[in-house]
Amino acid sequence: MGKVDKLHERTTAPLIGMLSGTQANRFILYYLGFCRFLSSMRGDISLVDFHKKRLGRQDCCFTTHRRYWVWDRDDWRVYVNNHSGVGFEVPIDKTAEDGVLAFQNYRDQLLKGNDEAYTF
Repeated sequence: MGKVDKLHERTTAPLIGMLSGTQANRFILYYLGFCRFLSSMRGDISLVDFHKKRLGRQDCCFTTHRRYWVWDRDDWRVYVNNHSGVGFEVPIDKTAEDGVLAFQNYRDQLLKGNDEAYTF
């Protein structure tokens, strides 16, 4: 079984779909700020290469109309494309609070060693 096939063994969904009301609004604003910060932090390195540098080799890639690099962890999955950006998902059996903690885990791995990290 290939790595892409293994992605189908566990269903994930976008974190934003698990949040509601004020929590969703706060997360959207936080996420937009995080993306701007990430863009300034990575400098001339592509978004995919930045993720490779911080998270290691991707678990798999797949191509639709664009190529996506995928990092799959127990509590989160991220899809990265240099043009489309980052898609962050969590397993569907997680709570909204678990999802926020998973995002913080992902964020911490990307920002390790950087004192300017955002807090949620």
